[in-house]
Amino acid sequence: FFFLRWLCFYLLNQLHLFNNDLSVGKKVLTNMIVCDTIYNYKNIQVAMLSSNIIAMIVSKTVPITISIDDMKNSFIKAGVKAGARFNRVFKEYFKTLEEEKPDIYFANITVDKKYHNMGVGRTLINSMLNNNYDINLDVVKNNLPAVALYKSLGFQINHEYPGFTGVPCYNMTRHKTI
Repeated sequence: FFFLRWLCFYLLNQLHLFNNDLSVGKKVLTNMIVCDTIYNYKNIQVAMLSSNIIAMIVSKTVPITISIDDMKNSFIKAGVKAGARFNRVFKEYFKTLEEEKPDIYFANITVDKKYHNMGVGRTLINSMLNNNYDINLDVVKNNLPAVALYKSLGFQINHEYPGFTGVPCYNMTRHKTI
């Protein structure tokens, strides 16, 4: 039940990953949260208010090897074809996590729009910061509030890239403090 609420919350914010089809995304992620993927339930932290998820972070220590077979099996079990879009996202995003230096990667950070500008994202991110590791994340360049938040938490822009959906993104790092 808990992860179904997370799935719905996540999907409403990341539908572009599933060609804007909520039912496809729900089926695939239902399988991914129990498989060895970055979206495994062990990698998800949430902020809750009155038994409602209001924010979440998907994070993982990297480098990690993400099995294309495990990812594709999540689609297959859902009865969904993992086509060219999946292959592109895997190659341009998931596969690059194998090349990361040892650190922590925040794969997704999402705050329910009703709770924007209330400190929820800052509090959740602060709870996940670890001064023993560099922490990396990617953010859409035009998401100015998120970029400002990350900068205020000590993240610095490493570089800009076109993003796997064609939306310009920044890669940002908060360096360890030890």
